[in-house]
Amino acid sequence: MSKPNSSIPVALGLMSFMFLLIGTLASFNDVLKPFLQRLFGLNFGQSAWIHFSFYAAYFFMAVPVSMISSKLGYRKTILLGLSVMTLGGVLGLVAGYVGTYPLYVLAVFSIAIGVAISVVMINPYVSRIGSEENTNSRLNLVNSFYSTGGIIGPLLGSFLLYMGMENDQLISSLSHPVYLGLIVVLAFGILAFLIIRIPELPIASNRISIQSFLELTGKHRNLKWGMVAMFVYVGIEVGTGSMIAKYLVQDHIWGIPEEEAGRWVSVYWGSFMVVRLIAAQLGTRISAVQFLRINVIASILLVMLVIFGKGQLAGYAILGLGIGHSVMFSSIFALGIAGLGERVQEASSFIFMLVIGGALLTFLQNNLADIPEIGINGSFFLTFCCYIYILWYSFNGYRAINSKSQTTT
Repeated sequence: MSKPNSSIPVALGLMSFMFLLIGTLASFNDVLKPFLQRLFGLNFGQSAWIHFSFYAAYFFMAVPVSMISSKLGYRKTILLGLSVMTLGGVLGLVAGYVGTYPLYVLAVFSIAIGVAISVVMINPYVSRIGSEENTNSRLNLVNSFYSTGGIIGPLLGSFLLYMGMENDQLISSLSHPVYLGLIVVLAFGILAFLIIRIPELPIASNRISIQSFLELTGKHRNLKWGMVAMFVYVGIEVGTGSMIAKYLVQDHIWGIPEEEAGRWVSVYWGSFMVVRLIAAQLGTRISAVQFLRINVIASILLVMLVIFGKGQLAGYAILGLGIGHSVMFSSIFALGIAGLGERVQEASSFIFMLVIGGALLTFLQNNLADIPEIGINGSFFLTFCCYIYILWYSFNGYRAINSKSQTTT
């Protein structure tokens, strides 16, 4: 790197702020969904459009962002993302005044476009700003702030959405404080990136095409199967978060009010933060693939309790899935881009296209939950199948063909 190492903490600090913001927005959807479900009388499949619209944005924006970033660079592209998120916040205010569900979905999608623009830049930037051997440690550190946002989103969201409720009646204007606060925070973020200069890293000229996709996935097996692993992982991460509140209110689980169940979602996301901070401290002592194996095996055991369990134990099991999910994203990402060198931004774009798993698999799980014979508990069989694939990736699929830099154990 041509920039002094003293500039790295400042850059990581700004990226951590971005992940704190993005984590708050992503987890807020987990309380916005049941709020809108109750407000508009929606079933699981209809309310699933909230998560679908949020994560579908990654698929549509991953390649365009790669094209834009080669001209704008990291900082200006992230500024663009913040600006688009602000537009989404304004649409959220309009949705609250008008009081129609499609406008809420549009607001979420607009915010998600800005989020996607930013995230596609942040992870590659963090992976490249320091030494390659500490890549996974840096990713876990920065991603821990995403998890902190995961605590803030459900807690603050539940408070703001329900604080003005009278006689147990919901009205759309209850969402106004959420979007007003979002606009203020986004304005602060834009100002910070305008004032503070971060080290600019070179971005290879855009070569995104079907040919480049086939070339990279043909040469790098770890990338090819890592893209699939990212698809199924984000699907189970988001799907689990979207189902927690409704899972806990069931009489045979905890039977608690919906507002209280929404606050418990923060425990799920909070466990991400704790484990990611531990993983960042461990650094290179435990490899990305070892982290992945341990966590997916633990998750398989927990999801069996979620499917077949009852009472307090089942409730704690679904919250405990946050521990299992905590380092899967960073581990899969680090394993997927290993050995890509200067083409890491290009590979990252392809990986982030598969974040659409958060849209498709979450949509599928919610529709499965609407089927009486399956229900909420049975919908987690889909989650179980996804874990089996990630387990295979951690033992076999991550191994590269033409790269000796891939860690094997």
